[in-house]
Amino acid sequence: MHTGVFCRILSRSVAAALILCLLLPLCIFSAGAESALPQTEPYTWKQGDLRWANVVIGVDPWTDASGVRHKEETVAHAGCLITSVAILCKANGIALASGKEITPGSLAEALYDRGSCKYLTDKGGIKDRATSFSAVLPGVSYVRDLAVTSSAAETVAPYLSDPDHTYFLIAKVKGGGHYVAVYDVSDKDVLICDPGFDRTLLSEYNSVSFYVYEIDFSQALKDPGPEGEQWIVQADVLNVRAEPSLKSERVGSIARDSVITVYETTEAEGYLWGRISVGWCALARTDGSETLCVRLAVSYHLREGGESPLTQTKYEGVPLTISDLIPVSEGRYFLGWSEDPEATAASYSPGSVFEENRALDLYDVWMDESLIYAFGIDVSSHQGKVDWEKVAASGIGFVILRAGTTSGGKDTRFEENYAGAVSAGLHVGSYFYCSSTTETGIKKDVQTFLESLKGKTFDFPVYFDFETDSQAKLGASAMTALASYYFSLMKESGFYAGVYASESWFRDLIDGETIGGKDRIWAARWPGGNRLVSYLGDRYAIHQYSETGRIDGITTTVDLDVCYVDYPTLIEQSHSSDPPVDPPVDPPVDPPVDPPVDPEDSKPKENSGLSIEDGFLLGGKTGLTVREWCALFDGDITVLNGDTILGDGETVITGYALLTGSECLLIATRGDVNADGTIDAFDYMMLKSVVLGTLELDGALFRSGCLLSDSIDAFDYMLLKAYVLGTSDTL
Repeated sequence: MHTGVFCRILSRSVAAALILCLLLPLCIFSAGAESALPQTEPYTWKQGDLRWANVVIGVDPWTDASGVRHKEETVAHAGCLITSVAILCKANGIALASGKEITPGSLAEALYDRGSCKYLTDKGGIKDRATSFSAVLPGVSYVRDLAVTSSAAETVAPYLSDPDHTYFLIAKVKGGGHYVAVYDVSDKDVLICDPGFDRTLLSEYNSVSFYVYEIDFSQALKDPGPEGEQWIVQADVLNVRAEPSLKSERVGSIARDSVITVYETTEAEGYLWGRISVGWCALARTDGSETLCVRLAVSYHLREGGESPLTQTKYEGVPLTISDLIPVSEGRYFLGWSEDPEATAASYSPGSVFEENRALDLYDVWMDESLIYAFGIDVSSHQGKVDWEKVAASGIGFVILRAGTTSGGKDTRFEENYAGAVSAGLHVGSYFYCSSTTETGIKKDVQTFLESLKGKTFDFPVYFDFETDSQAKLGASAMTALASYYFSLMKESGFYAGVYASESWFRDLIDGETIGGKDRIWAARWPGGNRLVSYLGDRYAIHQYSETGRIDGITTTVDLDVCYVDYPTLIEQSHSSDPPVDPPVDPPVDPPVDPPVDPEDSKPKENSGLSIEDGFLLGGKTGLTVREWCALFDGDITVLNGDTILGDGETVITGYALLTGSECLLIATRGDVNADGTIDAFDYMMLKSVVLGTLELDGALFRSGCLLSDSIDAFDYMLLKAYVLGTSDTL
């Protein structure tokens, strides 16, 4: 996997070495020199790759982490050793005994066909590692187990630099529960191709030992690999001729949509001709007037100038990795590629996989960098110890820290992460993973959340994370109500609150407008490829675009986010615009003295046919007589206590009905259910209880709760709640 490999090959067979040098995209290193792992196949192969993930390697059942029972072992679950061997064999240009190109899938199939695989009782899935691989890989033989001596790098270096033998090594890590391919020695560390994760250094694992294999190139079969270019027939019938000439003998024909492999091309008689296995075909007119076949390729059209990726040949049935070259344009962010020249969102990100058997013309898609406030991450205890200075130096501008969960309480690394992120100069927000499905549970979660946030300042929002199946089953109305309830509880906390959920939840389960609009929304949408490929700033303030990102300073994968809102400024403005709180006013020492009451005035008057249904209930002002109310509004006001009309000298209290005169609207308040003079959270809680049937309101209180009709219903509750939350200006 460095210079020593090629020296050993040359010492055995100069011809074989020259062939391998042409075939392999290996970066050549010297042992102990600074080096890096190539980000190309086969070094990037993963056991979970859909090309071979479902290949069976065993028949015993097993249960995955989510409790799903599987009848068979597959490469995805237990194929790390198989994948590691395939990586190193492919890198050395070795084919299977059948002559087939080697992949983790073809190697697994060959092993399984001869009965070499079994269930992971021996932590590897291979019955006999000394003979199983050599049986399907001529020239590959197991040598020995190798324990680490002074260091892993010093232990493996002699094998990688041996001039007389060709070895490759598989590292057993995590106590033998996982296997990785050894690539090279870099300084005092060992570079690895990890088939399960994105790790590249062996030092990230413990309990390391090795399997050592030797390659005899005199016996090994050369990996054929894909050869030639593939084209798709576009003509109804494509004639095949013995020579590249229309006058040449026709030796056959090929139907439309067939895929042909072209080994060489030439021009003759105004056509571009392609040689296939049985003859020559006219592919297209050289003047572009007629196309008979289309090359099965991915072509890139970079309209901004600069370096453009080279055209890639797509082989039938073989997935192709989109070029990882990222163009640069000042002031703009590269989103990716699209088949539509007018697209504003990319369909293919650098490094993504294209599997269809067709030609693909891709055009560059960009976004104005000024739309992006900052890139960020969200972190919990799952990320382990974080080097926050490295995170900040990597270009990350903000972090949203998990404060806790419903089931687990406070996150064990929240305090440590908060201190580190603040010290590194990052903008900081927080989130709480909520699995509650009732308002009682939400209230308890908020209390736990606020306890963690106490004494801390945040210039990004604090979020409730909704994403459980039990919550989704509640439906849109209930989930929106739960989210709104969270906001109502956080309203007086001094923190700027928001909600996190997947994009589908904001489409189907949580009404974004009800909870305050896009500035309150952090949405997850993962297109793959660990890159931002679309602008969603018109819908969401923060877009979580990957769950498998890699950031310097964090050893695990991490969620990647982009923010389109200047939250520090927005939050500062929201705090400064909060209405001032009036100081409490002491009640007067002496109660007001009512004027003398005429006995005649205090007598109940005959009900003149007016009823409580025609008026408005008094909320707020109390203690005045009917006469004083009439004097205030220069008119005749009738006051009802139930069905009884009050006399002019009788005192009016909250809950009485004031009738007649349009000015009565100014002193009557509907929605003040508990009749305390204000419309607040207690009123809509009482109203909700009426709707749910857990509380009954009679008489004046019942009438006060009716906003638009003579009966209280769910619509009244939602109107009142919106008014209390500030999302509606009027009732």
